[in-house]
Parts: sequence; structure tokens; C-alpha cells
Amino acid sequence: MSDENQRSDQQFTLVARGPSAAILFNHEQLQVPNFPAPWGPVVITVRTRWITRAEGVTVPGHLWIEVTGPAPSLDHALQPFATAGLVFLPILSLSANAAISDIETELAFESTPGCSDRPYFQNFVPPESDMVFLVRRLDAQATVSVIDAFTKSPHSSRLHRAAEQYRLALNYWRMGLEALSVAHLWMVLEAMTPVCVEVEIKQRGLKTRGELALSLGVKESSDKMEMESKLDAEVRRQLLLAGDDECYSNARKASDGLEHGYLTHKEVHTLSQSVRLRLARLVRAAILDLLGFEADVVSKLNAAPYENPVGHCPLCQHV
Repeated sequence: MSDENQRSDQQFTLVARGPSAAILFNHEQLQVPNFPAPWGPVVITVRTRWITRAEGVTVPGHLWIEVTGPAPSLDHALQPFATAGLVFLPILSLSANAAISDIETELAFESTPGCSDRPYFQNFVPPESDMVFLVRRLDAQATVSVIDAFTKSPHSSRLHRAAEQYRLALNYWRMGLEALSVAHLWMVLEAMTPVCVEVEIKQRGLKTRGELALSLGVKESSDKMEMESKLDAEVRRQLLLAGDDECYSNARKASDGLEHGYLTHKEVHTLSQSVRLRLARLVRAAILDLLGFEADVVSKLNAAPYENPVGHCPLCQHV
């Protein structure tokens, strides 16, 4: 690739793809115009690659993300365009409640109209497998509402971090990896806690964290750090996990036992198995609630078929 003869009117296109349980039907696409980037707004388009197999059978392939916009050169476009595409993975995964793996840049090139000499970058990305995987259709209209809610939320940065941890949890959503899912789901709780505290203080007409702590039944203490820790725990248990004591207790034990190594693998795995599905439902519902958008869209995304996560796993038969 070459960045000679830079011009201010240059346009570039980057294409990335990767495995995903969230799909769009053939000929469907989700497009986000005017997404901010360092050299000017870019257009992000999301599609699913559909692959024709033997006997003319068409099956969903990788998730495909295309980013198009201005940049001084191809070198200047590569990193910010790739980052812009990656920003949407947690939002898409949260909306569909389906696993989306990391995507890789496959191709980037100058797409300035009328250009005859186009610098380009190409990277080998493994082709789709012949195996058939579990998938779930992404509701494009609802997802646009979720994207809009992230854009408008004053807590967008922290909730996006929570959504990214949720995406990572779903990437481990398969038999035998329950402990890793629960570890990331617990990180979702940790990321959301400050947002929930701020929202609750405002909604209850309170002024301080101490007032919120007392309203949640935390006993007053002269040890400020102890009060802060107990408040965070009660916010997670009572508010983010809707008062599900068993879910809170088992998730905390599994996460701490894995992180600090004081439980055996069997103990962590057993705790994680007992709580993973409930924990995922509750933390996802909490993210959607804290985003604060239309109740009908939230209800739709919390109902069938979206209430249960889908991992990116090959289809299997259980007898």
C-alpha cells in the first residue's frame, strides 16, 4: 500500500468480518450514517455474508462490517475505521442477545469516485466453516433504537463497557465454559454499579451516596470505605439483580473464587452452572433499563426469542 499524493477529498473503505450468532437476513442491512471519526463522519454498514453450499443451499456466514469515509491517506484510515466498526459489536450483541466474536479487517482501499490508482490493504481472514451454527436474527429496527439510546445516554461510555463485557460473556456461552461467562457477567455488574447509583440518587430525590446507602438498609458506619463497599453490594443485589439473593451470592462466590483462586475448579463450575442464565437475563435487562429508551422496544428485547442468550456454537442433537 502507498500513501503518496494525499488529497483532502479522499475517501476510503474498510471491510471487516468475523463469526457471529447474530445475523441479518439476505439483502438486509443496518446502516449508521455520520458516525464520528478523526477525519470526518463515516458511514457504517452491517450485513451478513450468505454462502451457497452444496446443492444450492444458502447459509449465513460471517458478520460483515463496512466503514466508508474521509481520511488523509490509507494509513490514516486503517486504525480509526477498524475501531469504528468494533465499537458496534457490543451493541449488536446486546440487542440480539447473541454472541459476536472479534472481527478482523480483511480489506481496505481508496474509494474516491473517479480514482484509477487505488492504494489498498489486504489481510487473510479464514473462510467460513462448512459447519452449521446456531444463529438469531438481529432486529434491525430495534437495534437502531439501541444505538440511538447509547448515543444519547449521559452514561454511554460506562454502559458501553458493560455491554462489551456482556459480549465477551456470550462468547463463552457454551457447555463447559460457564465459569468464564459468569466472570464477565460479574464485570458487567461492576461496570454498571456507578451508573445505577447516580440514577437512583436522582430518581429518589436524594443528594449523596450516604443517603442512598441508608435508604437501601446499609447501616451507618464511621468507616467510609466500608460504607462504600456495602452500598455497591446492595445496589448490585437489590437493584441490578432485582433482589435475587441466590443469584447475587452464587455469582459473587464464583467470580471471586475464580479470580482469587480460593475455590476448586469444580466448585467454581458448579456455582456458575447454577446461576449463569439468571445472571445473564438480569444484567442485560439492567443495561437496557439504564439506557432509558422506549419501553416498547425494551419489552420486545426482553421477550422471546431474545430473553435467552445464544452462543456461537455448532448445531447439536440432544437425546
